[in-house]
Amino acid sequence: MNTRIWLIYIGIFTLYSCDTIIVKKESREAILKEKWKEIDKNEVGEPPLFTSCENMSQEKLQECFNSIIIDHIGSFITEKTILVKENISDTIWLSLLIDKKGDIILEDFQIPEYLKKQVPDFKDLIDKGINTLPALKPAHKRGYPTNAKYRLPIILRSN
Repeated sequence: MNTRIWLIYIGIFTLYSCDTIIVKKESREAILKEKWKEIDKNEVGEPPLFTSCENMSQEKLQECFNSIIIDHIGSFITEKTILVKENISDTIWLSLLIDKKGDIILEDFQIPEYLKKQVPDFKDLIDKGINTLPALKPAHKRGYPTNAKYRLPIILRSN
């Protein structure tokens, strides 16, 4: 009789202890899901860096990054002699992906039809401008290199 009671106690104890283990596992998974939702997947801790921007404050890093790309592409385009029949006053938005290695990838962007007709090799000019940018360190998130997407304006004006 005593052994039966002990076996019943051991059986009940085993069943209850298994239930608490499962609850802990579920709560751990719920915590992980909640933390994952908190992480903004588009936000980076440190933006990509050109060497000329390294000694700037955290607030100025993004501004420095943007201005180097925009100024470089702008000067690259103005160095080329481009003949147009009509005046151009437009803004082209470039979508850039900076990968984990610091390579800049120009994603597809829309060129207005009138610009395609007047400057058929405009996309090639932008590609060459991107390829001649100085070396870049990738963005970091939580201390690890990560991909980062940016959308930058290129303002076009001709007379």
